[in-house]
Amino acid sequence: MSEQVTMAKEAYEKLMNRVQELEERLEKVESEEKEEEGSKKDENEWMGSMNEQTERAFKETTRFVKGMVDATVEAMNETAHAMGDINEETTRDSMNDVPGSIINMMRRAVDIQKKALDKFENSYKKQED
Repeated sequence: MSEQVTMAKEAYEKLMNRVQELEERLEKVESEEKEEEGSKKDENEWMGSMNEQTERAFKETTRFVKGMVDATVEAMNETAHAMGDINEETTRDSMNDVPGSIINMMRRAVDIQKKALDKFENSYKKQED
């Protein structure tokens, strides 16, 4: 019986050593997984930040382009009105009014830039909402 006890004791010690080895391996694997998760989390945060920045840049570009298009259309509209007014003011019968008509058109031309800028600002701000 003492032989069986000795064999059981040796088997027990082998099993305990093996359990200890496996626990150490498990701890090592778990710590490696935690490190990988941490690096993946950092990478995901960085990618999320890049996505937010890209989305913001796209929105700003869209707002800018829409504002520019609206301002250009406004400037063209005002230019057409100014040219129409000079045409109405100058007819074949009243050629002596040409200098006055040109001065009025130049005054309107100055307003065109202001109106175009105002249109750009309003359009840009509207897109913000």
